[in-house]
Amino acid sequence: MTFPGISERLSIGEGASGRLRIRLALSLKVRLRLYRKLASLLRTGMPLPKALDTLWRVASDDGRRPHLPLALATDRWRRQVYDGNSIGRILADWVPDREWMMVEAGSGNLAEALEDAAALTETSRRMVAAVIGAIAYPTFLVVLLGIILWIFSVQAIPAFAQVKPMEQWTGLAAAMAVMSQLVHAGLLPLATAAALAVALALWSLSRWTGAWRSQFDRFGPWSLYR
Repeated sequence: MTFPGISERLSIGEGASGRLRIRLALSLKVRLRLYRKLASLLRTGMPLPKALDTLWRVASDDGRRPHLPLALATDRWRRQVYDGNSIGRILADWVPDREWMMVEAGSGNLAEALEDAAALTETSRRMVAAVIGAIAYPTFLVVLLGIILWIFSVQAIPAFAQVKPMEQWTGLAAAMAVMSQLVHAGLLPLATAAALAVALALWSLSRWTGAWRSQFDRFGPWSLYR
């Protein structure tokens, strides 16, 4: 089967930047919607290739916008299905392992397998939302404390130092001076490291596997996700 404009779309979708665009477009909500739409089409008796053609027409605005990331993704899938590949293996390059494996394992009843994948995706979405909700307030308090310390170190401490040099401070005042210097020098690197750690933890919730993950499942946020 031939597809109009195939070489042009391939040139846009290939390469690291094209694949990244498609992966970013396949967000959790988008995958959830795709699984359910495809399952609904299959339950009407529509063959899988024709169902993917329908998804592509919707994603590409009936072929008028074929360069949209979601249109490129569904275009790849339908071409590979027409070539004889299973939809589960096709999805392996684009969705988390647990989703494509579920689709592949249920290929005998693909509509039901897609519904199961959608249910799994919905559960993952709720888990991630719960984890974010659990860490949002503590994160807000930490950020607020950091802002207060920063303002104190750049405004209050210098004002006090004009009255009396910090070298002459003793007791609590000296401790405050040391804290001010630490905040002034290390708050930005510390905040950057904390933000990266939070982002890495959220990213790993549904992707990190193995023996080390089972150990970390005893601690938050992985314990909440489990």
